[in-house]
Amino acid sequence: MMAMKRSLSQSDARPAKEARGVQEPPASVVPCVVDLSSHAAGGIGHGGLAEENNQLRALVSSVSQNFVCPITLELMVDPVIDAGGITYERSAKEQPEGLISNSLALKTIEAMVESGVLDAGMSDAWRARKKGLDLKKAQALFDTGDVLEAAKLGLPEAQGKMAESYFFGSDGVEKDLQQYFEWATKAAEGGDRNGQFRLGYAYNNGQGTAQDCVAALKWYKLAAEQGCGASMTNIGIIYFDGKGEVEQDHKAAFTWFLKAAEAGIKNAQYHVGQCCYYGGNGAAKNLTEARKWLQKAADQGHDEAKFKFGNMLMRGEGGAVEMAKGLAMVEAAAAQNNADAKEALKKTGSFFKRAKL
Repeated sequence: MMAMKRSLSQSDARPAKEARGVQEPPASVVPCVVDLSSHAAGGIGHGGLAEENNQLRALVSSVSQNFVCPITLELMVDPVIDAGGITYERSAKEQPEGLISNSLALKTIEAMVESGVLDAGMSDAWRARKKGLDLKKAQALFDTGDVLEAAKLGLPEAQGKMAESYFFGSDGVEKDLQQYFEWATKAAEGGDRNGQFRLGYAYNNGQGTAQDCVAALKWYKLAAEQGCGASMTNIGIIYFDGKGEVEQDHKAAFTWFLKAAEAGIKNAQYHVGQCCYYGGNGAAKNLTEARKWLQKAADQGHDEAKFKFGNMLMRGEGGAVEMAKGLAMVEAAAAQNNADAKEALKKTGSFFKRAKL
């Protein structure tokens, strides 16, 4: 077992084995490693256990001082032993060469923190520093392509990627909607935009969990606040249809469609175009606006928008008649297997008649 010592002062020139401080972890450390929680579980409301718990807290508080870095004066999250046998916080050492991880110290510290008998302020501060260290390690792993290990260490972006992989059954994993939901939840709760969108999608469609459109809206909106256009579009669809426990609200739907359309989402541009074309669906009828938004969606390859926009061109709706361009749009939609466009091209005569050409 490696020795545990307090650091020497700058002026202390005695040999390391005679250094001030603890040379070996005291015997009282052992129950910290084994199971402190069994002592704390009784609570202070069980007669004689109150005194026992107070004694335990005092003992753990005393023992914890042996695991405070002599440089940072904080409970260590990454304890290492230097050449002199003294344990420090790794980040506190200017020259990290030759340092050895002190796994016994780390396990003991973790046991004390998880026992619940250590001072709450000290425990919370340790958890915050530990999380920061884990995220730093996770980012390094993620940057080198080790997404799974980064996700396990709590990196929200990596967790969002794992959710995506399990949804599509890609990147070496099989499709698993339960895993998809679990990783999406972790990523979303960590603030990852992709994770929030994925969790909203899971609730919206009942994938990996029960359908809950109210919860879907919650997570979609959080993702939308971070600029997720797909979330904006899906919020609009939920409001437009009045899905699950969410009441139909065409005005709210159009507002969200327009936000997404302005963000460049082709499906939203199509929906805005449709709302403006027909009117009464949260927007006033405006053929000029309809033509503008359907063209934007068509330019991005939206097949239904190509068909609708082509019709408007040939009819001169919302602008000048452009027969050749309109017919080309319909043909392009048909080439993408759009059923309406294919049917229209089969009936060229009646199609031109309906187009008033």
